[in-house]
Amino acid sequence: MIIKELLERKEIESFALICPPHLCDQWQTEMKDKFGIEAVIIRSNTQGKLDREIQTIKDVSVYDYYKYQIISIDYIKSDQRRQVFIQQCPKMIIVDEAHTATKPAGASRSQQQRYNLIYEISKRKSKILFY
Repeated sequence: MIIKELLERKEIESFALICPPHLCDQWQTEMKDKFGIEAVIIRSNTQGKLDREIQTIKDVSVYDYYKYQIISIDYIKSDQRRQVFIQQCPKMIIVDEAHTATKPAGASRSQQQRYNLIYEISKRKSKILFY
C-alpha cells in the first residue's frame, strides 16, 4: 500500500522489491491483483528474457528500463550483480524477509553476500523499507 501511495503522489517513479526467490511469483501476483502494478521478476531464469526485450536500446540495463522490479535476493547478491544493481537501483527499495540478510556469528558465505547487499544499499540515499 505504501508503494501505491508513493506512486500516486509521484514521490517515486520506480521501486525494487528484494525478496527470497520462492516469494517472487507471489509478490508479482499480489502487486498485480491488489494494486494493478505490473512488476517484472528479475532472477536467473528471467534475466536473459528481459535483456532480449530491451536489446535494441543501447546502454540500458533492466534496472533502468523496468520501473517496477521484484528481485530474488539470491540472484542479486553475487559480487558482480550486486555492484551493477547498487549503481542503478531505484530510489525506493523494499526488502522482504530482511532478517535473512543479517550477519550472525559464523555466517555462511551465502548469508554474508545477502548482508553485504543490504548493507551497501543502505549506504545509498534511497528510501528503504525493511520488513
